[in-house]
Amino acid sequence: MKIDAIPLFEGTSEEFRKETDPCLRWKTYKTGQEIINREDVNTDILFVAKGSVCVLIYTLSGREVRLDDIEAGNFFGEM
Repeated sequence: MKIDAIPLFEGTSEEFRKETDPCLRWKTYKTGQEIINREDVNTDILFVAKGSVCVLIYTLSGREVRLDDIEAGNFFGEM
């Protein structure tokens, strides 16, 4: 995969993309695999290049609450 797969970077200069692309780390996650835990300290921005991500939280009683679905082309995390 390359930076060109991320819509956020459309319209940026080729020079910018060439400089930024090596800074990106591409990871693949399995269906149902946890990506980020709300207890973790995280300063990453994650881009969904393919598929979708489901954002869940759990209540004190353990009930799962679905907050959002993030589709390919979007991003989440800290900025």
